Amino acid sequence: MMILFASLLVAGEPQGLKLLTGEELKATVVGSRISYGGREGDESFGPGGAYTVFNRAPLAGTYVVTGDQVCVTLSGTRRCWRLLRNQEGGHVMDFALPGGQHALQRVLIRPGD
Repeated sequence: MMILFASLLVAGEPQGLKLLTGEELKATVVGSRISYGGREGDESFGPGGAYTVFNRAPLAGTYVVTGDQVCVTLSGTRRCWRLLRNQEGGHVMDFALPGGQHALQRVLIRPGD
């Protein structure tokens, strides 16, 4: 499933999900490859802020991990998201939408190559 809409927000965190922050967020993201499943491309988060998205052809950009979010810049466009962990150890991305809504998407995180 591509996106799950989050209506169960309690103090900024969906119920049953733990927001990753600081060093825990960095340790999870830096050096990893994130897969969305389906037709969307994987994303690679290399050391030193090197970002690559693999779609039809690899596209290079940059990323930064600050506080409780990851911000990616690709072709002059910046997008930010938060990363949450469920009780089973899986991961969910939290994207802000217009109007204060949030969209959640399950992702698979594995070591980068």
